[in-house]
Amino acid sequence: MEALLLSIHKLKICPGIMHNPLKHPHHSTVVRNGNLITNIWRANSCRLMIASNEETKKTCPCCKLLDLSLRKQLKRQKTVKDHTKLNHRYMSLKQLAKKVRQTGKNESQLKIRLEKKNIQIKELKLKIKELRVEIASIKKDKLQSILDELDDKIATSVVSAILD
Repeated sequence: MEALLLSIHKLKICPGIMHNPLKHPHHSTVVRNGNLITNIWRANSCRLMIASNEETKKTCPCCKLLDLSLRKQLKRQKTVKDHTKLNHRYMSLKQLAKKVRQTGKNESQLKIRLEKKNIQIKELKLKIKELRVEIASIKKDKLQSILDELDDKIATSVVSAILD
């Protein structure tokens, strides 16, 4: 029992991974294989105790894997940038690159369609303007003919009144 207590006494505590907001900006307090406790990331399967022959500054293998996954997530988030609709959390880099490439292709196709539609809209606006001008000229012609008829009627009625 004394040997067991001495071996436990010689063990060192796993330091975990210090939380750096620059390295882990988008992570909440919990990720898939670890969590943040008192500003230190620890893996869910962290041993907490490390053998005495290892250095105290080194983390356990489980925490190293957690650090690796946090780095991968940060790299993927930098790759994706502001594409919030992409579910990239559990993708490999190859899958993520393929998805980003596809979204870029879709966006370029949408831009081309938008340009074509804008050209069609401009053409339709020009046609509408021409039709408005034509309608205005037709209305002006009709009003002019009505006024001419009224002038003729007034002139004839005045002449007939003078003659009577």
